[in-house]
Amino acid sequence: MVGRVSSWHPQDDELLKRLAKEGHNAREIAERMKRTPDAIRRRSLLHSIPISKATNGTRWSVNEDVRLRQLAQAGFSIPEIAADMRKSKSAVRRHAGELQLKIARGVNGITRALLEERLSRSSSSLASPSERLTELRHSVSASQVSRKTKAK
Repeated sequence: MVGRVSSWHPQDDELLKRLAKEGHNAREIAERMKRTPDAIRRRSLLHSIPISKATNGTRWSVNEDVRLRQLAQAGFSIPEIAADMRKSKSAVRRHAGELQLKIARGVNGITRALLEERLSRSSSSLASPSERLTELRHSVSASQVSRKTKAK
């Protein structure tokens, strides 16, 4: 069934620009403007209005940004950070790019359980969380190397 086609008015374009500038994605804007996401995308392309990609409702909080920065600075890899933060590797990679962070390359397959186990065993006498993360990074790297040599 084809719905009624609504024409666009200048105030609609202004609302689209404002909502896009606020960081809303096409689905959110469509709900607000009572239009389809496809109509929003087409109109934004026509007027060169950048629209955020859908985030599936999982925006990054300020605390998550801080945690991502700490883990990146401590030298953790994308798979390690993703496991720790319970985010997908692609979400971590994308958000690190948005924050212009450099992420260390690492071995895939690090699990959150392994990270938590290493973190709980790490020395609590270290002065700062970044020192604990550095120690954790070294212990995880060492276990990966020992597993690879055993496999050969």
